[in-house]
Amino acid sequence: MFEVLEDIISNDAEVDQLGSQSSNVQYDDLFTALNSELYPGSHYEAKKLMTKMGLGYQSIHVCKNDCALFWNENSMSETCPRLFATSKTAKLMRWHQSGKSTDDNVMRHPVDGRAWKDFDSKHTEFADDVRNVRLGLAADGFNPFNNMSISYSMWPVVLTTYNLPPWLCMKPEYLMLSLLIPGPQSPGKDMDVFKMRAALLWTVNNFPARSSLSGWSGQGYKVCPTCNENTPSMRVIGKTAYFGHRRFLPSTHRWRSNLDFDGRTDRKRPPRRFSSVDIMDQLRHVKTTIPGKHPNYGGVKRKRGDDELNWRKKSIFYELPYWAEIELKHNLDVMHIEKNICDSLLGTLMGDPHKSKDTDNARRDLQNLGIRSELHLYEDGNKLMKPAAEYTFSEANRRKFSFFDIMIHLVLHLPEEATLGGPVFMRWMYPFERYLKRLKDYVRNAAKPEGSISEGYVVDEALTFCSRYFDDIETRFNRPDRNDDGIHRTRRLFVFESQCKPMGKQSQVYVEKNMRDRAEFYILNNSPEIETYLK
Repeated sequence: MFEVLEDIISNDAEVDQLGSQSSNVQYDDLFTALNSELYPGSHYEAKKLMTKMGLGYQSIHVCKNDCALFWNENSMSETCPRLFATSKTAKLMRWHQSGKSTDDNVMRHPVDGRAWKDFDSKHTEFADDVRNVRLGLAADGFNPFNNMSISYSMWPVVLTTYNLPPWLCMKPEYLMLSLLIPGPQSPGKDMDVFKMRAALLWTVNNFPARSSLSGWSGQGYKVCPTCNENTPSMRVIGKTAYFGHRRFLPSTHRWRSNLDFDGRTDRKRPPRRFSSVDIMDQLRHVKTTIPGKHPNYGGVKRKRGDDELNWRKKSIFYELPYWAEIELKHNLDVMHIEKNICDSLLGTLMGDPHKSKDTDNARRDLQNLGIRSELHLYEDGNKLMKPAAEYTFSEANRRKFSFFDIMIHLVLHLPEEATLGGPVFMRWMYPFERYLKRLKDYVRNAAKPEGSISEGYVVDEALTFCSRYFDDIETRFNRPDRNDDGIHRTRRLFVFESQCKPMGKQSQVYVEKNMRDRAEFYILNNSPEIETYLK
């Protein structure tokens, strides 16, 4: 490129003599020469250039039975420093130290939660350097094809960085696709074939994925990972139900003595909290199995022993030296909990045959338990009759019916997790689910969906990195927010100040004289700017 410039500069005298026509020719030559030097001529050349910039990716072979990665010392076997790459990002990565709340009653970031503070108190050397990265991990499976009739499940493992301010943590530009577990089959309990060597604060997953990562089974009588072996549950027709939630109320609460539910009072204490010592003692009884689907190893289904409780495996995260001491290891996902509860509640109230919990078996359960006799099924000739329930829309009747699957039970533990982890919007699956949609849009070759996602992710990362240096043009980093929460002064009077930016098409509304008089009365009595004129 420099030789081309030298040749152009040496001919400056000729340009002056030949006039403007020759000048245009020279500049055309310069543009063509620079084009060939600066822009790659093929997709292959572009990939080579991106790799030199540190924006490439590596494909790693994996055993077909998900037993191991052919990586490092196993790479020949037969049988991002992206966050601190720019000065702008480096400054933001220190926000968790300079921007944390000074009011003990205010939490706006995980740094204000009890789990972060507890980690810092136990690992002071790590905490003293504000540049050390705090990560959150999310994993979820999705079908990369628009045709949902195709059975295919790939699992991206996404990292988010909690060093950043709360308004950036969950932005897609700051989420990192660290691993892509290929389909078509879900990895299931063998998901921890990967290892993390970082300060991982916690994971964010839906309940089935949480079970795979934590090692605590998401099925059975002891399904609640917080209540552990003391999960209040019982067997009903066709499923396990989770009852006894009044024990979580204060001992003097009036509902403790209420007989409406099952004709009994409840004076039981809530399940005790299990310490890290208790959990590690339980894990010592868990038998070690080789991960994978091979029938001679992990693929053989075995029955858990009584001393193993609900543990299916010891999670690979326990290889991190600090993991056993972390108070909040795996977040309960508020997004899926609220969705499932709303589906159950509305389905029952509206009598949806597919989502209602008021099924024939539920009525038989009431009969077996000897409660709610007015709701029991009865025979009328050759027909089995189901009495109409009163729990529809009145508040009093709405309390009479209860349905207790595990989602209802998990709500009891959300307040404690809020005190440990901080604001819920940084610990739920909403941003990660939207990120999966972005990954799905990368798929252009249906025969190689994983390759398409890898290529699209790398290109997007390269463009994102470069756009940080473009201050004179609009990029995703300097464009105005779609919803600006600042005050917009569109009028001089205080009552017309808006706390948000108007959106959509404006329209005029004509009001009757009575309404106009009331509006004018309100303005005259609530505008400090005109008080002097009223006197």
